Amino acid sequence: MTIKTSNALNSLRLKFSLVILIGVGLTLVSLFFYHKVENQWRYYSKDIYEVYYLHDDLVQHLGYGGFIHDFKNLVLRKDRARYESKLRQSIYEIKTLITKLERYEQYDSKSLQIIRDVVLEYEQNLTLTLKLIEQGGSSEEIDRAVQVDDTNALAALSRFHLDSRARISKEEQQLNNNFVIAHTVNVISVMIFIGVLVLYFFRLKSAFEKEHTLTIEAQQASKAKSDFLANMSHEIRTPLNGVMGSLQHLQSCITDKRHLETVSIALFSCKNLLRIISDILDFSKVEANQLSLEVTEFSIESIIDPLEADFASQAKQKSLSFHIILTDKIKHSMWLGDPVRIRQILINLISNAVKFTEKGSVTVNIDQV
Repeated sequence: MTIKTSNALNSLRLKFSLVILIGVGLTLVSLFFYHKVENQWRYYSKDIYEVYYLHDDLVQHLGYGGFIHDFKNLVLRKDRARYESKLRQSIYEIKTLITKLERYEQYDSKSLQIIRDVVLEYEQNLTLTLKLIEQGGSSEEIDRAVQVDDTNALAALSRFHLDSRARISKEEQQLNNNFVIAHTVNVISVMIFIGVLVLYFFRLKSAFEKEHTLTIEAQQASKAKSDFLANMSHEIRTPLNGVMGSLQHLQSCITDKRHLETVSIALFSCKNLLRIISDILDFSKVEANQLSLEVTEFSIESIIDPLEADFASQAKQKSLSFHIILTDKIKHSMWLGDPVRIRQILINLISNAVKFTEKGSVTVNIDQV
């Protein structure tokens, strides 16, 4: 159950990570549209300002207060010294302004072409006007010869304001649409993010509560099992100790060697069974974190002598030679520790050695390291 709960938590974490990524993605999309709107606005506002500025210059240089006015005065007054250089400078500036305006899509290219054609026609007529003045032609003759129909050019200049209003309206609509998209995506991403966060924490809380409940149930089940093993071990140990006592009493009364060996084997089996029961009880204590080690004074010889007697008969059944060798220093010294646990360790080692040795001998050397 704990594994299932852990898998559920991992699944929740994975889903939460995916939702975070989706939220980040939506936020980036909204930021993209916001950035696009900002760039469009900067581009739009800057270009519109420059186009209007250039257009006003073009109107001033070309309109009746500029080139056209000076050209008519030249025809009327025939004052070449006063107007020639001024008119040529105006033509140069008008051409420059037209070239600059051609770079902007906000200005109608057809209108610019009409204005350019009229300016070229005026430029040609300026040369003709100067020639006629030099030849002594009258103002009426010159005017008839160099008349230019600039109606379309002036209309194109006037039409710019109407076209600009329409273009501005279109640009504003596009900006508004992009802003609405960015704002909508941003609001949706925030709402989804908050909603998923609330749902995730709700499910996470439920999962932790479920895991806590399962942990308590597992602890209770483990305690019940430990109590059962302890009680069972106690119930089995009591009659087993009675059997061992009877066998030990019988062993002291029997003189027949064959019968004595049989009793010894039965007594050894009872001791092994008692050891297994003790191991089960210790295992239950380990699971319950109740296993403790004692520190008492003991001699190694007091542990070894019973073991040597117990395993000698088992080794004899397999025709094995069995010996436990103690050095004098070990044999005659006292030690501090837990004799029960040391005895368990030695029993497990010797039991495995005898069990898995098919022929030969089993020798246990005990010395101080």
